[in-house]
Amino acid sequence: MLLVAIALLVRVTILVVNSSVLTRAPRVLLRGRAVLITGCDSGFGFELARRLDGMGVRVLAGCLQPDGEGARELASKSSDRLRVLPFDVTSDEQVQEARAAVTRMGRQADLWAVVNNAGIAQMGEVEMSNMNSYQRVADVNLWGTIRTTLAFLPLIKANKGRIVNISSIAARLPSAFTSSYCITKSGVEIFSTCLRLEMQKWDVKVIFIEPGSFLRQTKILQNMDSKSIYNNLTECQKAQFTLEYIDTYWAAAREMGAFKNRDTGLVIDAIVEALTASDPSACYLVCSFVERAMLFLVGILPTAWTDYMNTSSSYEKKRRS
Repeated sequence: MLLVAIALLVRVTILVVNSSVLTRAPRVLLRGRAVLITGCDSGFGFELARRLDGMGVRVLAGCLQPDGEGARELASKSSDRLRVLPFDVTSDEQVQEARAAVTRMGRQADLWAVVNNAGIAQMGEVEMSNMNSYQRVADVNLWGTIRTTLAFLPLIKANKGRIVNISSIAARLPSAFTSSYCITKSGVEIFSTCLRLEMQKWDVKVIFIEPGSFLRQTKILQNMDSKSIYNNLTECQKAQFTLEYIDTYWAAAREMGAFKNRDTGLVIDAIVEALTASDPSACYLVCSFVERAMLFLVGILPTAWTDYMNTSSSYEKKRRS
């Protein structure tokens, strides 16, 4: 009965929050303004670029592979307002070149927002990982977000615009096998909070978005499976972590719904809300009812209980057997 009552309370809260969001007014008109988005090769960045272009926004679509399939599709299916920029968030030189390119357009004062969307993930237990893998994820997810923000913040301040950072529910619901990803997304949220407090005196809004599990839709793990994880292990690690062991995790992840299809349009809606609301929320959570309930339970239940909930999957049962 307690869990039922909690679930109902969470559901009512969601309805109230959603209602307040939908009725919030007035709106900021984006038509004619410029928005820079990183990670537009695929996933949320690609979809957001298309959505904003359709709204009359001057989209600066940062792509890691400017000659790749995603960038070509953006260029061919969008209006002439959209411009693809080579954008590797791990490169100081390329980020500064993008900043210079925006400045040369002669309308940099119209830059309304930067959406730090570029992100990658690395799966595996801590003992399966090494410093290179942790550094690689941090270079994109955390340092890339900070690097891009520092480069474009003066332009955003001049226009009293927005910084929107894409985080993840993983920042608040960490789980086994995802430590490097969870660490970096937690860092993004702390960075966003500190920057938001500092930017208040400049009338600059800083918002972060917390999507739930959209792993398949964003293609963030498109080149990763149990075999690729296993093949990257050292011989010593392979002696402890077998391919069967790793396969069991992937099966358990599917059981928990991590790879189920979802409507990514909900995330795009939240980002557009963050860009257009006159008084945006500091955080927009976009996830399933189950994930919202988990967040609520984590905040009120003893750690031992939530640890048990996180380790009661078939993956953990297999590990302990």
